[in-house]
Amino acid sequence: MKAIQIIAFFVFICFVNKVLCLSKTAHLLVLSIFLFLIVGVFLFFLELEFLATAFVLVYIGGIAVIFIFLVIVLESKLEVAAPHFLDYS
Repeated sequence: MKAIQIIAFFVFICFVNKVLCLSKTAHLLVLSIFLFLIVGVFLFFLELEFLATAFVLVYIGGIAVIFIFLVIVLESKLEVAAPHFLDYS
């Protein structure tokens, strides 16, 4: 194995461990994006370029849509709760 593959595998294991231990959804989604990027790099090292590209585009695109949906939902919750913040000042 090349040194870059060993380093990428170590980073992959660290990201998997971190993703399994997180409870905040936004952090989980960002680390999942990095995790899928690393898997795409592994597939590229295995000379599966089309599969790596498709994997990255489909899964990272899906996670980006989930992330955007999360931001929209959180902003709507803040708009509902915003008038009550001024009551306690």
